Amino acid sequence: MINKKKVIATAMLGFSLTAAITPLTATAQESWPTQKITFVVALGPGGSADRTARALAQRLQEDLGTPISVVNQNGGGGACRPYLLPQYAC
Repeated sequence: MINKKKVIATAMLGFSLTAAITPLTATAQESWPTQKITFVVALGPGGSADRTARALAQRLQEDLGTPISVVNQNGGGGACRPYLLPQYAC
């Protein structure tokens, strides 16, 4: 039987990595980003998704020179609580 939590976590991690790496390919923009970046991880701290997000955040922080924080928001079945996400938006 397929573990639904693992499938969701893998999909979210893949999307996060794609979304984080895509802006690095755009070279026409100047001095981006101008504000702090917050990664919201939909799983608890200490798991593989958390460790991967923190490793990615550290590398991106070195490359971009912008502070990046990782926030863990547990939700039912690995889903983020949508009403909490706007507090992390710019």
